[in-house]
Amino acid sequence: YYPDYTGSEQRLMGELFFFVLSCVTFVLAQHNDGGNDYYPDYTTYHNVESYGAAVKQLAALNPDIVRLETTRSSQGQDVHLIRLSDLSLPKTYNGQDKPKILITFGEHAREFIPVESFFHLVYNLTTDYRQGDPLAQFLISNVEFLLIGMLNPDGRRYLETSKDYCWRKTGTAVDLNRNFGWEFGGPGSSGDPKSEEYRGPSAFSEAESRFLRDLAHKEQPVAYMSMHSGAQDIFVSYADTESKRIRRRHFNVDATLTLAREMKHKSGNYFQSVGIVYEANDYTADGTIGDYMAGVLNIPFVFVLEIWGDRIDYQNCFRQFNPRADHLKQDLDALFPVYFPVFLEGLRYATKLTYSPDAAKTLVDSKSAKTGSKSSELFNREAAHKSATSGKRSSGRQQSQSSRATESSRLDDLHSGLDRVERMLGVVRNRLRGWRKGEGFAR
Repeated sequence: YYPDYTGSEQRLMGELFFFVLSCVTFVLAQHNDGGNDYYPDYTTYHNVESYGAAVKQLAALNPDIVRLETTRSSQGQDVHLIRLSDLSLPKTYNGQDKPKILITFGEHAREFIPVESFFHLVYNLTTDYRQGDPLAQFLISNVEFLLIGMLNPDGRRYLETSKDYCWRKTGTAVDLNRNFGWEFGGPGSSGDPKSEEYRGPSAFSEAESRFLRDLAHKEQPVAYMSMHSGAQDIFVSYADTESKRIRRRHFNVDATLTLAREMKHKSGNYFQSVGIVYEANDYTADGTIGDYMAGVLNIPFVFVLEIWGDRIDYQNCFRQFNPRADHLKQDLDALFPVYFPVFLEGLRYATKLTYSPDAAKTLVDSKSAKTGSKSSELFNREAAHKSATSGKRSSGRQQSQSSRATESSRLDDLHSGLDRVERMLGVVRNRLRGWRKGEGFAR
C-alpha cells in the first residue's frame, strides 16, 4: 500500500513489482535447475524401441479386441494404429454402425506423458474388459477406438539420440501440428525451418500428416482427441488466426464446451481451465490437426488436451513437459476419468445408445464374463503401470477424492520450497507478459 499514490498508480506499481519478481524467478529457474532436475527414466517411460515392442505385444495378447495396423513415417519408422473394439460384434447393441473415436498421442517429440497415457488407457480398458467390468464391456462392444500412440516416432528418435529434450518437431524438422490444411501458412505458424512452429513446405508434406488425414476421412469419427503436455487445460476449436479475427465458432461448440466442463469435473479438477483455443491463449496457431478435424471434417466433438505441465520455461524441457518417473502413475490415474464423458457422449450422439449398468451387466453374464488380463504382462514397470483397478472406480466422488489426493501428494513431494515459489511465480509471469508467443513454448 502506497498512501502517496493514486489507486491506478498503486495497481501499476503492484503489477511492476510482481513482474520484476517473476522475471527474477525465471532467471533463477534457469540457473538453479540442478537440485530438482530430472530426465527420462526409461525403466518407467517408453523409448521408441520399447514403445513399438509393447504395442505389438498388446495386439498379440488381445486378438479378439485389438487389431494392429502399421504405416511408415517420413523417415521409414513404424507408425502404429490400434483398433480397440470387440471384433465379434459388427454393430452396436441397438443395431447401429459402431461410432469411431480417434485419439492421437505423441505428436510432439518432447511430450512423453501423452504416450504413457495411451498405454495407461489401453491397459485399463482391456484389463477391465477381461475382468467383466460393465462399463468397459459396454464401450468396447459398442465403440471402435482408433488410437495412435506415437504419431511422431522420427522426432522422438531424434530427441533420444541427440538428448535435445526441447525438440518438438519431426525428424525432418516440421511441426505436425502446423502441417494440416486448415488456414495453412497463417501467422500462427512459421516458414522458417529453424522455428519450432515450422509448418513445412506445404500442407500435408509429411507422411504422418497424410496418414492421419486419410484415416480421419475414411473413418469419419464422431470425436477426436489430441493429447499434449505443457499445461493442464482442455481446449476446443478453433485456434487459427482467421477464426480469432472473425470470431468463428464450430457448429457444435456449445455442446463441446459443456462436455469439456464435465470432463474437467470428472477428473476432480485435475485440469485448470476449459475454453476455445483462440480465447484461452494469447497466441494463435494455424494449420493445426484439431482445427482441420473440426473445420474440414466437421467432427462433432474435437478436443485438444494439455494433460500435464510445469508453467515455468525451464532450460530442461523434459522437466517442463513431463513429470518425474515416480510421479507418473499418480498423474495418469488422475487423468484417466477424463476420457469417459467423451466416450459415452460420442456414442449417444451417434447412435442414441446410452449406458445402463444393469443392461451391460446382463450382456457380461451372457458372454460368460471373460476373465484374466493377459495384457498385464506388458507392464512389469511397477512404478508406472500397476493396475489402477485394485479399487473400483465406482463413483465420481471417489475419482474426485483420488485426484485431489494426487494433487496434494505432488505438491508435498516437491523437492524444495524454492520449486514451489517458482511454480507460483511462473503462472504470474506468464499472465503478465503479453508476448508469450515470442518468449514461451508453442503448443
